[in-house]
Amino acid sequence: MNQLTEREYEVAALVADGLQDKQIARRLGIALGTAKVHLHNIYQKLGICSRVQLALAWMKHGERT
Repeated sequence: MNQLTEREYEVAALVADGLQDKQIARRLGIALGTAKVHLHNIYQKLGICSRVQLALAWMKHGERT
């Protein structure tokens, strides 16, 4: 998770909390398309392909140290 930007980290946390893209965009005050781009970048950086995998990775490594 350390390779994520601050914004990507925020998006990952919200996905792990169960929010959908539209809810994430609203919560962060960004466009829906921007939220989707962040999510895509997260998937690329972590080598995953689903929200479930992201939630599992978050549970394992989500806390920044």
